[in-house]
Amino acid sequence: MVMVFNVGQISGCNINPAVTVALYSVGRHTMKLMQIPCYIVCQFGGAIVGAVIYNTITDDGFMLAFPAGMSQYQVMFAEMWFTAVFTFVIGSTTTKQSNTDWTGEFSGVVVGAALAASLISSAPYSGGLINPAVALGVSVGGALDGGIIFQKVGFYWAGESLGVIMMSIVFGLVYNDEFQGDEEPSKGEDGNMASGQPGSLDEEEDIGFMATEMKGQKSAASSKWSASSSESEEEANQWAAPRTADKKKAK
Repeated sequence: MVMVFNVGQISGCNINPAVTVALYSVGRHTMKLMQIPCYIVCQFGGAIVGAVIYNTITDDGFMLAFPAGMSQYQVMFAEMWFTAVFTFVIGSTTTKQSNTDWTGEFSGVVVGAALAASLISSAPYSGGLINPAVALGVSVGGALDGGIIFQKVGFYWAGESLGVIMMSIVFGLVYNDEFQGDEEPSKGEDGNMASGQPGSLDEEEDIGFMATEMKGQKSAASSKWSASSSESEEEANQWAAPRTADKKKAK
């Protein structure tokens, strides 16, 4: 949560390859496709540096191992499920609807709470990694302490990758309107987008409609004025007729 508020405005504070790929897969990130490898390399690099620092300052190294009584498939399922839940929460707090909602301002709290709940819930079943970079970092730390690098890492990576796929499918079903209305607007003859920009087809149609309506109103007003003038002239003739007759009698 603290990291989200500190570096979220700089890099998005993914610090998790699963989150990076998940957000890109559902279109909830501003990064380009070619930037994803850079993110992932930095995330794995940070995990390795962290493992080296930990083993340098402490003698209490640890190996990447499955919790007691858990098989590799149970660990994979736990990692898949909680990775999907965690990444889904992150995707939900960055939807179009949440831009004006309270989640936009308190997204760090929401993401931090989701991460804490996922780690605590998955710890008894898989150790609570839900991050491929963390799995690599723990494996490197164990190797520096005499273990075998990449031992059992593949099971964690497989579960977390399946979790990202599950999140993408569920997110697309729940927030299907996120992917609607994003088509590129049609262009007018002058190349401007038809979305209210000057010179667009939509604006030309609106102007033409307004001109026709104003012309109709002007014609109606002219007809009404002509009718009023005719009535006034008729009334004047009717009023003038008796006076003309009286003048003739007087003569």
